[in-house]
Formats: sequence, C-alpha cells, structure tokens
Amino acid sequence: MGAISFGASGEVQLDIGLSIGFGGVFGSVIGANTMHRMSKRNLTIVFGLVLLVAGLRMVSGAEPLQGAGELSTLAQLAISVGIGLVGGFFAGVAGVGGGVVNVPAAVFFIGLTQHEGQGTSLLAIILTATAGTVANYRNGRVVPKDGLLAGAGGAVGSLLGSRLALGVNEDTLALAFGVLILIVALRTLFREMRSVQST
Repeated sequence: MGAISFGASGEVQLDIGLSIGFGGVFGSVIGANTMHRMSKRNLTIVFGLVLLVAGLRMVSGAEPLQGAGELSTLAQLAISVGIGLVGGFFAGVAGVGGGVVNVPAAVFFIGLTQHEGQGTSLLAIILTATAGTVANYRNGRVVPKDGLLAGAGGAVGSLLGSRLALGVNEDTLALAFGVLILIVALRTLFREMRSVQST
C-alpha cells in the first residue's frame, strides 16, 4: 500500500526497486536458510553495528556519496542488487524489515532522495518479504494466522505512514528515519548484550 502511495507521487524508481527486490529475494532466502546454521548472536551484533553507522550517518546529514548521482544505469542496477542482497540477508537472519538497510544505502550509494529511497524500498520489500516468508514457512518458522494479522496491520500502517512521509520535507524525513534506525540499532545491540549477560 505504501509503495502505491509513493509511486502515485512519482517517488518510486521502478528499475532500482525491482533490482533491490531481486537481490533481496536471494538475500532473504540465504539469510533464512542460514539462520539456524550460524551464530545468530554474532550476525545480530554485526547487523546492529551496521545500523548504528547508517543511523549516525543519516542523523548527521544524509547526503549521497560523491558521484553517487552520476552512476550509469548499469552501475545503479548492480549496486541495487547488492543492496538487496545485504538487506534481504539481514531481514532473513534477524527478522527485521530490509528497509532499514535499503533506504540509507539507496540514498548514500545510488543518490536517491529520501522520499525516493523510502518509496523504492517499499516496492523492493514486497519481493523480499514474500521470498523470506516462503523460506521461513518451509523451515517451520511462520505462524500463518499471526502473519496475516500483522500483514493487514502493516498494510494500513504503510498507507498512513507513506501519506505522512510524503508531506514532510526531505531533511526532516531523513533525520526522523536516521533516529528510527539508531533506535533499532541500539535496541538490537542492547538486547544481544543483555542475553549474553544472562547466560
């Protein structure tokens, strides 16, 4: 629903979104299938640190890397697939939305605006979430009733949130998104540190 709102406002880069989604499909399946084989704690700590860096970068000014907006189409699509692989992998392993990786990466590495990054990420997440859910379902880690209820709530929240986000200027939106990423990063790291202390 959110992707439709952003798309109707011209804030979705279809080719980049599909490329991130394509990479995310493979990344989420790899992440979901390796989750039970690798140390989830170590992967979660790495994920938390990556988010911490991304959140700090966004809060301090979400300017794209120099030259990011001048990339060829082929380079943009290749980077997009890479972003999707990483975002999808962490989504499959840690069960978090790939948007916390996709949005800052699309802004920093490809040069999308904050609105475009969020809208494009919402499109990509449709593909990534579907693939990750199928892989987790096959591994017996999905409760369909709970998933459908959460999905329905997420669709409504996505629609309302996208309308709100489209009414906010780029700098304020980037700052708010950066703060959200920092909260997720600190919560992730704190939870892992607490679980280590309790064992």
